Amino acid sequence: NFDRPSLDLCCGDGVYSFIRAGGVLSKDYDAFIDITDTSSFFKGEDIYTQKIEDNNLESFVEKTALYKFDVGYDWKQGLLDKAKRLNMYDELVQGDANQMLPFKEKRFKTIFSNASYWIENIEGLLSELKRILAKNGKIILSVPDTAFLNYSLYNNFINDSRVKDKEFLKLIERGRCEANFKVLRLRLNGFCLLKMQG
Repeated sequence: NFDRPSLDLCCGDGVYSFIRAGGVLSKDYDAFIDITDTSSFFKGEDIYTQKIEDNNLESFVEKTALYKFDVGYDWKQGLLDKAKRLNMYDELVQGDANQMLPFKEKRFKTIFSNASYWIENIEGLLSELKRILAKNGKIILSVPDTAFLNYSLYNNFINDSRVKDKEFLKLIERGRCEANFKVLRLRLNGFCLLKMQG
């Protein structure tokens, strides 16, 4: 149970949390439906920083989520604009989780993130999460384990002599192997639940 007030940190477009909360999107839904210009993707640019077009994401919702978050927080405004249409968040806040978070001390009873491993300043982030966590609150961080490597095209083919275009693999991998194991370098192993008492 996600006791409220709750924060979805690094919520992105909200789809992960929407599905986790029991929401269902139709089989016709495509995560890239709102991205109108993908030409820069193969130049190594982040296509999610562009303005997201409104292609009626809500029309793909077959079942609404069973619960909502009080706040969704992410650094890409385009993804927050998309998340807004899922009706998962009472408030959406744009900002960088590598910096001090713009929330009062002890504000949240539950803080959830499935993307904290992307953060460069993980020690600073954990300190900030403890600061904004209410007494007896909980922080739930989903972090990858080594099974991630089994599903990585980059990891499976980078040393394969049959693959001639290694640069293409690097391009589509986008640093995911490195990012996914930042937390493991801090000696967190597998999927874990971190509890910090406020």
